[in-house]
Amino acid sequence: MIPMKPLRVWLFSGCVYLGSWACWLPFVLAHRPTPFVLLLLGLMMPSLLGIVFTYLTQDRKGRHEFWSPVTRAQRIGLGWFALILLLFPALFGLAGLF
Repeated sequence: MIPMKPLRVWLFSGCVYLGSWACWLPFVLAHRPTPFVLLLLGLMMPSLLGIVFTYLTQDRKGRHEFWSPVTRAQRIGLGWFALILLLFPALFGLAGLF
């Protein structure tokens, strides 16, 4: 993978910060609850911009290395896969008891 230059790291961080707050700030200033879609979009901004920046800064090999862990599910053991699927429902169920 091609290493990111410091300027790109700052640019990415600034874009994430601005993009997230662009989704949330109008509702914060208006003292209204943020609609779920914009809340979710703001929360997903680091991941979305990570994908965009990867496609803008990496060559074909770099993009393949970026997606390789995601597309090769057999690398995850059965125990970890069960944890991924069951952790949040278990936590929500536990939180519902209190």
